[in-house]
Amino acid sequence: MNILFCAAEVAPLIKAGGLADVVGSLPKALLDLGVSSGSIVPRYGCLYPDDWGLNLTDWQQSFSIDRHQRTIGLWQGV
Repeated sequence: MNILFCAAEVAPLIKAGGLADVVGSLPKALLDLGVSSGSIVPRYGCLYPDDWGLNLTDWQQSFSIDRHQRTIGLWQGV
């Protein structure tokens, strides 16, 4: 089974409350039970990739919002 957690925060990267603690520790606990899981969170401006060993993947998606073209990407960390 594979599980992906989507949240606004994850410890130790971004933490404002208890949600970050749960999202940061639950995938590790599930791994002990043989469940493959991970977490996905927004890359806020205060989250510097070099500080956390994040690498930009090849995945990108472009879209328009109010006639402005935007591109998003996916960063990966361990």
